[in-house]
Amino acid sequence: MSKLLLIDDEEPVRKVLGLYLRSKGYEVITAADGKEGIELFQQESPPIVLTDVKMPGMDGIEVLKRIKQISPETEVIVITGHGDMDLSIKALQLDASDFITKPVANEALSVALKRAEERTETGRVLKASHEYLRQAEKLIAIGEISDKVAHEIRNPLMVIGGFAKRLRKKASLRLGEEKYAGIIANEVTRLESFMNDILLYSGQIPLERKELNINKLISEVLLLFDKELTQRGISVSTSFGESIPLIRVDRKKLGEVFINIIINAMHSMEKGGNLTVQTEYIKEKIPNTTRIAISDTGKGIASDLLDKVFDPFFTTKTVGSGLGLTVAREIIRRHNGTMAVQSKIGKGTTVIVELCPECRVLPHVEKAGTSVKL
Repeated sequence: MSKLLLIDDEEPVRKVLGLYLRSKGYEVITAADGKEGIELFQQESPPIVLTDVKMPGMDGIEVLKRIKQISPETEVIVITGHGDMDLSIKALQLDASDFITKPVANEALSVALKRAEERTETGRVLKASHEYLRQAEKLIAIGEISDKVAHEIRNPLMVIGGFAKRLRKKASLRLGEEKYAGIIANEVTRLESFMNDILLYSGQIPLERKELNINKLISEVLLLFDKELTQRGISVSTSFGESIPLIRVDRKKLGEVFINIIINAMHSMEKGGNLTVQTEYIKEKIPNTTRIAISDTGKGIASDLLDKVFDPFFTTKTVGSGLGLTVAREIIRRHNGTMAVQSKIGKGTTVIVELCPECRVLPHVEKAGTSVKL
């Protein structure tokens, strides 16, 4: 259900339009003036705004300006009178999605909403493409060395790890040496995991797809953390959608994505909390999509850091490579899906994964110099 903000100083107009919009499947938020509208927009962040142009106090043109300053990608449809052509033109110059005249005809409103929805969807695709390109620039160096990483780093690590294990066995009676051998083995394992993340991101590790039930996979992942979640005082709530079709995915890789998300959620709930997992099959969305939402009630992520959570090597933790969410989103991308994070300080974080078998895979630069085809 798409969210829509309706701003109009006339209560009868708000009621009539609100009823019509709700009948079309919109979640409608209403405001009686421009000031209230801006406040609600900042709280709710609806992708579409429908505003009257002539209102006391803050008029629709000022509302349009402020919304575009806050969120340039938001689609704003302006309602004007028959004699307000100059205002209509000005609204379009300020990047209004469309304008319709009073009295508002249902057909004209439907056409304007359809255009706004199309622009919103196009904007999402372009934004996602730009984001992948931006991250690809940061990973050019990785792309250049990834072919050498497998032989120049992984092979020596395997040798070191093998000898560390042998040393650990022979030193079992000498406590001090066993401790140091264990440290070496653990660090080798950590480095091997880091190398695997880089190779996975660079596309050198192929996916092994098999049909599975997404609800069953998530249940199994949650079971892995059952004891630790209880010890941390974290309760788990699940809402698994029915009739979700089997999807062809790499069970191990997709499982690692959900493991990563749950570990991050646990770390954010230091004093306990609630972990909520929801799945649903969205038939109304074209093409059909399986959505997984994992929410926590932890400390949340600051707004200035939220845009960076998928950046390579970015982390707010004192340990870790900073590739966790970067690799997780790459795994989802290679499964024809998307991954997004919503968060507010003190309110918690929600990670949304959408898997769409029929969707086109978004672009990704695997090596330096590779062109991206949309």
